[in-house]
Amino acid sequence: MNRLFAIFGWVMPLGLFLAATSPAAAGQIAPSAADGMLQRAATTVTTPNSFIKLTLPDGSEGRLPPNTVIRIRKTISTENKNGAKARIDWLQMMLVREPPAEVAAQVEGSLASLGKLLLPDGSPVWFNAGAAQGPMPLPPERLQNGVRSGMMLDNKLQYLASTPEQVRDELIAKGADALPVPAAFESLPPREQEIAKSRVAPMKVWDSDLTR
Repeated sequence: MNRLFAIFGWVMPLGLFLAATSPAAAGQIAPSAADGMLQRAATTVTTPNSFIKLTLPDGSEGRLPPNTVIRIRKTISTENKNGAKARIDWLQMMLVREPPAEVAAQVEGSLASLGKLLLPDGSPVWFNAGAAQGPMPLPPERLQNGVRSGMMLDNKLQYLASTPEQVRDELIAKGADALPVPAAFESLPPREQEIAKSRVAPMKVWDSDLTR
């Protein structure tokens, strides 16, 4: 009975995730989803007050529609030229001079589903819980270099230092549908372990090199 429960605890999150995702390739926004995001941006971002004004690396003004934000994090070494401190992923990628916490504070006023968790290097990542699903079950070889859990974010796997329980709690707190906390991978029989690994293998990953 315990063995069946362990299997169910691992397979159910993956089954729920696969059933909820579109047939588009992992890491890409399905056409219908992309069209929906563009439509929402077009219909809700119609006045100057609907934009957040930020400073681009060249010093010019950039405008961000906050309701389209997918995630916000600090810049890494390949992105922080010309004073860029924050990376914002929305319908495109945007680098700005404002610190990520400052950007998140501005976005949060218009995006109630903006959650916050920790990246593998210990730095925060703010994310739109409406575009997230987790916690995702990960095999042991993925739980390295500060990675303790993961979630799907806009059809890409986001590694996290936050625990699976913290991921679930944050998603619920922001009104998102959270998956059950996965059972220990080691509790699964070998066949189920191989199935679980094969399901995670093709997923594209956000910032796969952003680890401690």
